[in-house]
Amino acid sequence: MTSVSGLSGRGGGRATLRCGGWPQLAGVLALVMAFLIAPSPAVAADDLGRLRSQMDRDRAVFDRLDRTLGGAPVKTRSDALALASALESAATEFEASAQAYRGLSASGTVGTIATMLAEGVGEMAAGLRSAAAAVRSGNSSSYQVALRRAESGVQRFNLAVEQYNAYVRAHPSNGSSRGDPTGSPGQLTMLTAPLVAGMGGYLLIAAVVLNRLFSSRLRRLVGGLERRAGWEAIAGAYGLHLILVVALAYLALAFSAVAVVDFGLVAADLILQAPRVPAMLVVALLVVVVGSLLGILKGLFAAEKGGSFGIPVGEIEEPGLWRLSREVAGSVGTSTADTIVLSPLPGISVHEEGGLLDLLLGRTRRVLTVGAPSIVGLTVQQFRAILAHEYGHFSNRDTAWSSLTYRAGSAVSQTLSTMQGVRAMGGWFKAVGSINPALWILWLYRWLFAYLTSGFSRLREVCADQEAVERYGARAFVGGLVGVVVNDRLFWGVVFPRVVELAGQGQYLADVNAVVAVARERLSQPELERMVGEASGHRPSPFDSHPALGDRLAYVRRFSDVRASETEEGAEPLVDRFADWAARSAQLSELLAGGLLALPRQSAATGSAK
Repeated sequence: MTSVSGLSGRGGGRATLRCGGWPQLAGVLALVMAFLIAPSPAVAADDLGRLRSQMDRDRAVFDRLDRTLGGAPVKTRSDALALASALESAATEFEASAQAYRGLSASGTVGTIATMLAEGVGEMAAGLRSAAAAVRSGNSSSYQVALRRAESGVQRFNLAVEQYNAYVRAHPSNGSSRGDPTGSPGQLTMLTAPLVAGMGGYLLIAAVVLNRLFSSRLRRLVGGLERRAGWEAIAGAYGLHLILVVALAYLALAFSAVAVVDFGLVAADLILQAPRVPAMLVVALLVVVVGSLLGILKGLFAAEKGGSFGIPVGEIEEPGLWRLSREVAGSVGTSTADTIVLSPLPGISVHEEGGLLDLLLGRTRRVLTVGAPSIVGLTVQQFRAILAHEYGHFSNRDTAWSSLTYRAGSAVSQTLSTMQGVRAMGGWFKAVGSINPALWILWLYRWLFAYLTSGFSRLREVCADQEAVERYGARAFVGGLVGVVVNDRLFWGVVFPRVVELAGQGQYLADVNAVVAVARERLSQPELERMVGEASGHRPSPFDSHPALGDRLAYVRRFSDVRASETEEGAEPLVDRFADWAARSAQLSELLAGGLLALPRQSAATGSAK
């Protein structure tokens, strides 16, 4: 918005431009408070537009009156009456203008300018009305007094015009968008905030309702009030809302970009008005704004690499493992995995790899990851039951949903990681980064995303458990589940700390899984029961991806089916199905040391520790 000329009268001057004075910023606290209490740029721009229009009208009235006063001299009674009429007409218009200025809802500096303008034109109106009365009565001295009063109003009006011009010069983001509801980032923020907040609020309510419905059904299942899990309706509702939460991820990222630009403009306005500002505050503000925008772009377009840490093995290398995989896939009624990865870390899982188009066209690659520490001590039948659980995820299309939500969650997580990296620089960077609105928007979204997707994940785990028990029986599944839990706790609680200790000495365990096996064999029955009890007694969280172990052990017996195989077939150790378990385990142990811990590989003669 351009500057406005003041009322010059006969021989007056044009209003000059100067920056209005604000007190010095007292660090980030003042920046926060100013950002919170500053009027919305959208509102300020609208008020400035109305001020500008009204001042233009007042200038036209004054120019018309100025021409009247500078015209032919008053010689006759009719000339005097005509002058009085012109003065009264101008006074009436200025009185209406004063009411218009007072009617603005602006606050802060814009409100102060409006008040000054109202007082100025009000004083002009009063002076002109008195001058009209003096002309009618022929009192020249009263006429001069009245004109001086009107001139006082003109001076006050011009002072307000100067402050208006200074405000417009210091706030280009407000003054450049009069009449355009999307002309500034602040206005776009105001337009999109209700959509983002409304969608987020709805999804939060839906997530609370769905999670509580699932928890209620799960309690009935655990308590024996229901024998089987029928989750079709709840699963369908979850699926619909997962699509919405994925859409909200990209909407939140776009909204965050607008919000951080708006934040930067407001902060820049305050800095420009401050007498002195720490140089590092300016640098930190620039880094936070630019870093946030780059982080958002990275989240949107630079997909995070997924995958498994381990060694892919083909059917020629491990025919026994592949044979079991095909057998279980056929039993569940789904396709086998395209890739099997043996990992040196605990955990047995499945996922799908490929882009969004591959996912939509059903051309993703199925990956089965088998953590070597998790399968130590398992029988073949127990492993079949665990595999049936994992293939149940393929059969139920859980992995497709996970792939979809993973992309949205990854985009937000990468953006937050970039913003946190800026905050980690400390000092002003941490202070300014902590009040970055984009950071809080995406933090809130990530909380909502985790809350909704975790509830869906727990539901799908129950369905996969049901699939495993119906195919291979409760005893095999419980044995496999407990075995995996015990192995994982031994690895992280006993073995891994030893791996880290040796890494500090430049050494590594030659066979990590052998150590897990020894630790498991040395467990007494009371110790084993205590370990399982501790795992079962874990207090559930709304963000758990799996139901509590105690609940799973309780409800799996409700799923038993006459088709389930409870025979002794497959009682031999699973590791016997590997081509050479000892060699494979040593290879994975070396990968753990050299890859995961980034240790230089040493020869077994000098660097290994038994």
